[in-house]
Amino acid sequence: MSLWRHLSYGVRNLLHREQRNGETTEELEHFLKMAIEERRECGQSQEDAIRSARIELGSLSAAKDTVQSYGWENHVRSIAGDLRFAVRQLWRHGMFTASVVITLAIGIGANTAIFSVVQSVLLTPLPYRNPDRLAQLDTHFSDAGHLTPCMTGPDAIDAREQARSFEAMSLYFGGNEGVQLRDHGVYTTVTWVDANFARVFNLVPIAGRLFDDAEAHRTALVSEHFARENFGSAQAAVGQVLHVETEAIEIAGVLPEEFDFPDHTEVWEASSLQPESHSRTAFNYRVVGLLRPGVSFRSAQTELSQLAQRLQSAYPADNRNKEFAVVPLKDAITGYARSTVLLLWAGVTIILLIACVNVSNLQLVRSLERQRELAIRRALGSSRLRVMRPVLLEGLLMALTGGLAGFLLALPTVRLLVDMAPRELPRAAEFTSVCRS
Repeated sequence: MSLWRHLSYGVRNLLHREQRNGETTEELEHFLKMAIEERRECGQSQEDAIRSARIELGSLSAAKDTVQSYGWENHVRSIAGDLRFAVRQLWRHGMFTASVVITLAIGIGANTAIFSVVQSVLLTPLPYRNPDRLAQLDTHFSDAGHLTPCMTGPDAIDAREQARSFEAMSLYFGGNEGVQLRDHGVYTTVTWVDANFARVFNLVPIAGRLFDDAEAHRTALVSEHFARENFGSAQAAVGQVLHVETEAIEIAGVLPEEFDFPDHTEVWEASSLQPESHSRTAFNYRVVGLLRPGVSFRSAQTELSQLAQRLQSAYPADNRNKEFAVVPLKDAITGYARSTVLLLWAGVTIILLIACVNVSNLQLVRSLERQRELAIRRALGSSRLRVMRPVLLEGLLMALTGGLAGFLLALPTVRLLVDMAPRELPRAAEFTSVCRS
């Protein structure tokens, strides 16, 4: 029999079960009749022929079960019967079922919710172009073991001009500032960046253009959110004038809403490529860089370590014990929150393990209650597989139900975490936007 005929025959038997049972009964009765006739031809009486034929064939119900045990469709029918039995058993023992499902739901739901935070904050790549090549430059004092995420202006310029590992390097600084518009004022994050900032992040405005070094302190870029909230649209914001401190700044372009580096910035004012501070002891600037293709962070670190040694020799008073560290930008952004988030994840993982132990104990108690039932089924001739299959199906049903309940519980939990997430949490804006979409 071909595979197609085998499958179609099985499907027909599943869909027309009563018809198949009738056909099997007719075949067995015909077989019994033929066996009786053969014995009559051999000289047996009618009663003896019927008796010997029935002894050879056995009971019709047992023979029918034997015939119907062959074929994949009969295995499907048997599993379906065990599944219905498992559902009835779980329904009869509602308190046990509810305890297992609720316990699994709490453990799975908590882990799913916290892992959503872990994935968004720690695992998902930065939403910038070339995220694996973005780096932050820090200053490390080898004598005190102190690390600061800032650099002095002269040190940063030396690194930008001498480090060949970087395709572009930018200095920036900023914070919360009052921004005065034509008819109102807003309080938002303003960052002063040089013209290399756009090169580091490969920025492409959605409206307007980028600025160059000649426009320092005269032009700015704004976020799409800032433009929409204050001017109605991104295109309408281009060419508008805003005041930051005492400077009148013209908006040259608008950046996509998903870009808000650093620290939820909404206004990027142009500053000069040459920093205003010339002191090697004033750590006024943060520095980001874009590694050249094929350059590893280890190679860049080696080059900057050699540069630091040269500067220590050239400026022994100001650069004594001063070294430079190249840190992946993703690690620099999430660094202080990484241990907290991972500790929280470890905590809910322990909760899941406790839930699994509790479920195991409940299953052990349930199995002790079912010993008599299983022993009777074994004594009646059921195979070990037939005895254990309903038990396994019960466990599978509870696991699936608990997993589904945990997923449903995780949805409001995630939204609660979004509402409770502090603004200072790294990449909280990305997490919020993903969860609310």
